[in-house]
Order: sequence, then structure tokens, then C-alpha cells
Amino acid sequence: MPLFHISQLSSLFITAATGGKVVLMYKWDAEAALDAIENERLTSFTGVPLHYQDLLESPGLNDRDLTSIEVVGFGPPWLRRRSS
Repeated sequence: MPLFHISQLSSLFITAATGGKVVLMYKWDAEAALDAIENERLTSFTGVPLHYQDLLESPGLNDRDLTSIEVVGFGPPWLRRRSS
């Protein structure tokens, strides 16, 4: 989620303050995000609807180990329907 958005700033600060790992991207790239989730074993992801759509439509999505994800924040309602 863009850093200028207040919801992202608050979740960023809460994550950092509680000892969590924060991974920032200079520019959005779905494949790079999947790499980060998989390689860094990230436990949560927050994005705007386009981010979720890009991840779900990524050709390599099913080849990734994303089992570390426990929380998906700020997801659009259609994400719950599509992922269940």
C-alpha cells in the first residue's frame, strides 16, 4: 500500500514497534512481492485492490510457498469470495 496512505503508515508503525519485519518495495511488482513473501517468510500482506488482483493473476502463483502468510489486511470483499 502506498506510504502516503494513513492506514499503511499506521500498520507499518505497529508492525515495526512490535518487532515485526517490514519489507518495502520501491515500485509495485507482483512477482517481486511474491518473491519477498516466499523468501522472507512474511506473515502478513497489505495492499490496495490492484495488488491483490495482480498477485492472484500471477502466472507463478501456484508454484510459490506462501504458507507463511497468516494475515491479509485491507482486502477487498471479492478477495474473500475468490480465495475460498
